[in-house]
Amino acid sequence: MEHEIQQQIIEFEKQRNLLMSLGQQKQQMQVAVSTSSKALEELDKSKENSVYVAIGNILIQKDKKDVQKELKDQKETAELRLKTVEKQEENTLEKLTALKSKLEAAAEKAQSAAMDKSGDKTTVASTKKQ
Repeated sequence: MEHEIQQQIIEFEKQRNLLMSLGQQKQQMQVAVSTSSKALEELDKSKENSVYVAIGNILIQKDKKDVQKELKDQKETAELRLKTVEKQEENTLEKLTALKSKLEAAAEKAQSAAMDKSGDKTTVASTKKQ
């Protein structure tokens, strides 16, 4: 029983770490979606047919429509990844909640058993005095 509880605690910690990691990934995907959206808005406002794109430390002139297509693809990919991460986050949270309930129940059971043992000793001791 004690080994099982230790395993549940280890699993709880793993799930908690995973949830934190997913939260960071979610934030990164939200930033990627937002950045792509802003860039697309600015491209829509531009009257130029070509734009400069930063690639490493240099700027490359590219066709505006090609850049718009690339940005739309990047945005779609980030949105799909965001949905996936949100679903993983939801599933992980459900697992954490279930593990928390199991651990709390095990703690209550252990505490109750400890109280019963100390109560039994008191009962036995008071019975012997009579």
